[in-house]
Amino acid sequence: RVTVQPFEFPLSRIHASSLREPGQIAAESIPHLVADYSGSADVTATVSRAAGPAGCEAQDFAGFPRGNIALLRRGGCDLAQKVAAAVQAGAVGVVIYNLDEGALTGSLSADTPLDLPVVMVSKAEGERLAQRTLTGVQLHLQTDTSRSMATTYNLLAESAGGDPGHVTMAGAHLDSVRAGAGINDNGSGVAAVLETARQMARVQPLN
Repeated sequence: RVTVQPFEFPLSRIHASSLREPGQIAAESIPHLVADYSGSADVTATVSRAAGPAGCEAQDFAGFPRGNIALLRRGGCDLAQKVAAAVQAGAVGVVIYNLDEGALTGSLSADTPLDLPVVMVSKAEGERLAQRTLTGVQLHLQTDTSRSMATTYNLLAESAGGDPGHVTMAGAHLDSVRAGAGINDNGSGVAAVLETARQMARVQPLN
C-alpha cells in the first residue's frame, strides 16, 4: 500500500547581493554569503559592533545606534537569536563573521523580517571590519531574495499484511542543505530502502 503525502514548507531563494564600502565598484564586493531566509534591502549605513561579545541578548546591544548595520561574531547562540536581538536594537542590516577560517554557512528562519539583509563573511574579513569600527566604517549592503511556500512529498509504503501493532520502519531522504552533498548525502540510503521494498514484496511478513 503506497501513499503520497504532500506538505508545504517555506522556500528561500537568493537572487543577487553585494557587500562593499561606498565608492567601491561592484566587482570589488567583499566576499560573503547571503544567509538562507535573509530579507531583501539596499542599505548604506555605519557599521557598529554589539557591546556584548556574543550579541545574543538585548543587553549585548546596549548603546547600539539605531539605523546602523550590526557586525556580529558567530557563536554563543544560533543565528536567528542574534538577528532577532539586532533587530530589536534597531539594526538595518546584519553582517556575521566566522569564529574560524572554515566555509561560510548560515541559515535563519522564515520569521526573519522580509526587509532585513543578513550576510556571512570570513573570520579575517570580520576582524578587519571590527577593527575599522573603532575609527568609523560604512558599508553598502544589498540583498535581493524572495520567499514562498513550496510543496514537496513524502512517499510512504506499507505492507498489506503483518501485525499493525509491531511495525518496523525504514526511511531515507533526497533533500539536502546548501553545504551538503545533495543526493550523494543519502542516495545510498534511498537505494537500500527501495531494494528492501522490492524484496519484501516477495514474502509474507508476520510482524
